[in-house]
Amino acid sequence: MQTPEEVEPSTVPESLTSGRSRQKPACEECRRRKLRCDGQQPQCGVCKETGVVCEVNPVRAPRGPKRGYLKNLRNRVSMLESRFAAQSQNLGTNEAGLNSGDVLASPLAPIPNSIQGGNVDAVQDMFSMMDPAVSESEMTLTSPLLDLETLHNLNLIPEPPPTPSTTCLTASSIPICDFTQAELLSLQYAMWTLASLLSGQFQHLQEGFYQEARQMLESSNPTNSVQGSALEIELAQAWVLIATYESMRTHHQHAWMSAGRAFRLVQLMKLHEIDSPTNPSSGADHDSVTTEEKRRVFWMAYFIDHLFSMKNNSPIRLNEHVICTRLPAQESDFQNGQSTVMDFLSDAIVDQNPTTRSPFNECIVLATICGRTLSHNQQYNIRCLHGDGEADWSDWDTWFDNILSARLQILSKCYPSPTTGYDPMLLFAHVIAQASVIYLCKEIKSMVWPNGKARSLRTEYQQRALNAAEHIVKLAYALVEFSVFKVHPLMPIPIFLCVEFLFANRQLPRAATLLRQLLDALSQLKSVINPKQNYVMLLDLTHIFPLLNTMDNQTAGAAMSQ
Repeated sequence: MQTPEEVEPSTVPESLTSGRSRQKPACEECRRRKLRCDGQQPQCGVCKETGVVCEVNPVRAPRGPKRGYLKNLRNRVSMLESRFAAQSQNLGTNEAGLNSGDVLASPLAPIPNSIQGGNVDAVQDMFSMMDPAVSESEMTLTSPLLDLETLHNLNLIPEPPPTPSTTCLTASSIPICDFTQAELLSLQYAMWTLASLLSGQFQHLQEGFYQEARQMLESSNPTNSVQGSALEIELAQAWVLIATYESMRTHHQHAWMSAGRAFRLVQLMKLHEIDSPTNPSSGADHDSVTTEEKRRVFWMAYFIDHLFSMKNNSPIRLNEHVICTRLPAQESDFQNGQSTVMDFLSDAIVDQNPTTRSPFNECIVLATICGRTLSHNQQYNIRCLHGDGEADWSDWDTWFDNILSARLQILSKCYPSPTTGYDPMLLFAHVIAQASVIYLCKEIKSMVWPNGKARSLRTEYQQRALNAAEHIVKLAYALVEFSVFKVHPLMPIPIFLCVEFLFANRQLPRAATLLRQLLDALSQLKSVINPKQNYVMLLDLTHIFPLLNTMDNQTAGAAMSQ
């Protein structure tokens, strides 16, 4: 009797296909982004719109597993389990190895057959972590923690194509003892935590993965790492993922604390000066992929720091003025292992015609502008304590206005519409851009300006903030068309800033109308945590509806009395 993996796929008779034209092969860019390719030559519509080279590979390997693949895979896993079981007895007394006997020797969590180690891009475009094409029948577990390898092989978290640095990292080439490193395991469990949250079938596993990941991270001591900073990068990646997960679960205090651990780790590893000319040892990695990973985890930590600080009105931890690390490379270059030289943050902020386009880098620049606004307002409050509240107002508002306007023009001219290509990262960049205008207006209104300038300036920025809120309402309605698993995990933060601004100005008819429209869009946007909940419940905005109804009744009563 043949096993399922050994059955030859059925073939379609040629007579059934001769009458219809075959679809042209999709280009590499459309296949990577999982978009429908129109097959135009020499450049398809998607590649023409995004400005990338359109490459079509006519020769492709047959899809699906080869005959006997699953049988060989089972044999490999059994061999690895037996080898590990023999060695785990020698590791039982080593408590510094993160209780290896409890975590690794458990039959409920067999070791995956492939660990990409330090070359896992833990912070790459975190909103494409799940492959929505995976069917429910392909993701069935017989018990909650029965087969972690099945979960690992479901493509819930995409891995970059093999590069010279990752090709050799397979289960057969890595010594089995390397699997006991706490940093690698904590990163794996952090990835599984987010992957299970972003899947419809494995959400019941997320709490177990989360508790294991936190326990490993709390027990890990970066100073005890045998291989030094090469393994410490996994700790920073894991803490960034855990902070993101906790933010998505609305555990804001836990997320803030976890993010703080990531901030301290990237500072400890001096990731803020990777490209410093005075400290060449910090960027001396011969592996460009590993160096780029360090840049990415640093900038993700930097971005989270600024977003959380904006939300909590707290001081910024990672100061932009001491950063000597280039911005992260484009996603396509990183996945293909291509080494590219990017701009420094200080240069990118003033560059009005960027040659390299990256939505994530735009988010970094916009978050930096908001961070400068926040820092300036905090410094202003300190000056007020010393009786110098109206000092140094000459060009501050003009400088911020020019920089922010330039970034908005770059987003509109240099990037496609975020709604046509359903690019979640690009849509998030547009929301951040409009939220930056609102945030600037909020800070300006809280300051004491010189006589004669305050009223006109506040009125001008209030109208601009209302225009920005109107854009966010349109983008929120566009989000409804996205898959719930494709929405940016940090999207609630800029949306909440917009709701907060509209609610504070609800006495204005336009603000009240926009607030109702935004709440209507958020009520249609489902939460990834619980599909039965929407963003109104996620952001705890239900108390706004009674207040709006009261305002409507008062307005109607005043109109009738007249």
